[in-house]
Order: sequence, then C-alpha cells, then structure tokens
Amino acid sequence: PSPPPPPSPPPPDCPSPPTPELNKTAIRGALRTFTKELANVPDVLNKTYFANASLQLPQWHICTIVQQCLDPPIMGRIGDMPPKAVRALHTALHLAMSDDAHNLLLKQMHSNLLLGELQDWANSCPGDCYELRDASGQLERGLVNLTDRGYKIPANRTECGDLRAAEPPNYTFWRCYEKPRLLHKANIDTETGRYGLGNIFKEPHIHARNNFFDFASVYGDLVGEGPFGFRFSGHHLDINYGFKADGSVDDLPVFLGHNPLVVPGTTPPVVRSHDDEPIVDDRGHEYLSWRSFAGLSMFPRAVHLVFGAARPLNNQSFIPLKMWNSTSWWGGLELKSGKNIKDYPHLDMSTMEEEDFGEVWELIAYTLRFSRGHRGTESEKDLFRAQGRLVWTSDHPPEEYMPSSEADLLEENFYYVRAETDEWLFFVMINHKLMMELH
Repeated sequence: PSPPPPPSPPPPDCPSPPTPELNKTAIRGALRTFTKELANVPDVLNKTYFANASLQLPQWHICTIVQQCLDPPIMGRIGDMPPKAVRALHTALHLAMSDDAHNLLLKQMHSNLLLGELQDWANSCPGDCYELRDASGQLERGLVNLTDRGYKIPANRTECGDLRAAEPPNYTFWRCYEKPRLLHKANIDTETGRYGLGNIFKEPHIHARNNFFDFASVYGDLVGEGPFGFRFSGHHLDINYGFKADGSVDDLPVFLGHNPLVVPGTTPPVVRSHDDEPIVDDRGHEYLSWRSFAGLSMFPRAVHLVFGAARPLNNQSFIPLKMWNSTSWWGGLELKSGKNIKDYPHLDMSTMEEEDFGEVWELIAYTLRFSRGHRGTESEKDLFRAQGRLVWTSDHPPEEYMPSSEADLLEENFYYVRAETDEWLFFVMINHKLMMELH
C-alpha cells in the first residue's frame, strides 16, 4: 500500500486573500445603531461616544488590555450595555475585520471565560490555607509540590485572603484538597528569574474575566461623511479603527494575547452524572468550558507560529533576562537604563534568509491580521524586512531553552521575543500566571 500522506499544517486562524475595500458606510451605520441603542443608558453613552474624532488616539490607554483600570472614564463597559447595542457593535467589528478574524476574537473572549473558571476554582475549592516558606514572596523555580512550597496554617478561606491582603503582606495561598491544584503567580523578577506569589483571593474581583471588563468607545461623525472610528478592548485584546477624512484607515494599535494556549487536562471533580442528574450538590453548571476543552490547544495556529519563529533565533541575539525590567502596566519587558535594541547585538532582519524571515513575519502578521482582516500587509512586511531588529530572552540560558513543542508551553518557562522598526514595536511573550501542581 502507498504510504500515508504527510500531515497538513494547522489551518490559519486569519488567512489574508485579497478582498474589496472596507464598507465604511455599513460600519458607520452599525456604529450609529450602536449609539442609538445606548440612548436609554445615558451614563454609559456619555463614556462611550465622543463626537470629536481627533480624541481617539489621545484617549487610547493600554490599561484595559491588562485589566489595570476596571472602570475607565473614556470607555463604556460591555456588561452595562443592552444586547441590541452589543450586537450592533459586533456587526461593526465583523465588517471591519474578517470572518476568520472576528471568530478569533470570539474565541479569545471565550478563552477569557475559561481562564475565569480556572481562577475561580483555585479561589473557591475546598482546601487549606498555606503560607509560603520564602519570606520574600518568590516562588522556587520548577514544578514543586505546593506542600513543599509552604506550610499549613489554621485559617479559613476568608481569613487566608485577609492575611494575604495585609500590610506588610503575608504570603498565603490556598491549596485545594482535590486536584487540580493551581497557584497564582505575579510578575517575574528579572534578576532571579523567579515569579512572585500572586494574590488568588483578589483575582475574581480585580481580574474577573467577564463582559464587565470588555470595553468599547466610538468617535466622530456617525451621520455624515466626516472622520470616525471605534475601539474594542478587553483582557488580552485591543482593536482600533480610525476612518480618516482623506479616506485612509488606521487599524493600530492592535494587541492579541492567548491564555490559556493549552487548556489544563485535569479538571475539577465532577459533581453530576453524565445525564445531568445531581450527585453530591448542584454545581454541575460550573467549569463547563474547562471540562469541554480539557487538554486541547485553543489556538493551534499561534502555537505553530511561535515554534516556527523560534528557529532563526541565535545566541548572539539573546539579551539576558537580568538586563530587562518587567513592566506589569503593559504586560511586557523594557530594557534597563533607558537602553534599546540598538545598544545590544541583535538579529538584523534585512540579512536573514528568506525562509527564516518568513517564519518571523508570519508571527508578526498573525497579530496584524487580527485587525487588518483580509486587507494587505505588504507595506509592513517590507518595512520589517528593511529595518527590523530582533532580540529575545528567557529565564534559561539560550542554549538550554527554545520552545519547540506543546510540552515547552505547559512547563514553567518564560520566553520573550521583540522585533522593532523605527516606528513599530512587536513582541510575543509566553509566561505562566496560573501554575498547576503536577505531583
């Protein structure tokens, strides 16, 4: 018999075949409907619609993407909006993006809900209060049993959370009786490569993953032919469109993050039978997404592209982690002492082999096409080819770690790649904010 054909590569989430220009009239009309549907909630409308289109860029702030501002004064919360308004907003998004890109947006929003299930279980499961053995609040590297990271103290869940919130803080965490046991991590210490212990008790309140933490704003002329624009923003996503008076379209900045990339395969205990009859208590409606997607790669195209873009990287373009600062306010890294990529050895993208450049470019284009949809990206590709500078870092020496399999993403590894031109900044970062005990 003939040998089986080789496996097909993962299908792209955001393909970019040529298509006609954006239907600006239809987008404007959808946004006009959106604002009309907000008329009965004037407090929301006043935070969402601004007649002056020139305010769009000055009012942009990154805080909504990493949930550092929970009720921004210049964006309306989706959870406060009537369903007809939300439908009109997504009509505008679908028209401005592409069908595939809008589906990717919806999948990322679903992923946020799934992440909420993970952190809710970690915060509400039956368990015990533990205090971290490390007095500085840093976590020992590697997959360490939670009982080895701390010692049990006599406190219920509320008391354990109060201890964690005290000043100075007590580094307490909650350990579930049953698996899965999750530990929430704060920012990475770039000097030691160790994460700090997060405060899982606050997460459902300050980082709830629901539609009250998705936001929208609309700008400009929605009835005539003047400039207009809109923004949709939330955890790990940000999309902006500005339709200019000269007919051009600005679709930057754009941000797309995926969490979890791979869903933990171990799920909370089942408390209902397969036919939905209660067994112990009536909690069968909880963790449905987690159970449904357990063990799956939620974003296989992104995973595939991360592996491909890692192949051209080399030791010369590696900047040790201790040379960076962790910048939690925008979820990335910045070089210390005001330095930039040009101050260090870096990979000149104009000298890369065509295949290697193509691997890196496809990762950049994955994010760009999230807002660009089917419209072309050739000018940006040419710019990165001519001016691009590429560096990377990790919490391991460069010869010890390079992501090449899903196992690398599930383990406790930190990985950051940064590409720049004179005007553009792109980065991809893999870190772990919720760590599962595997023992």
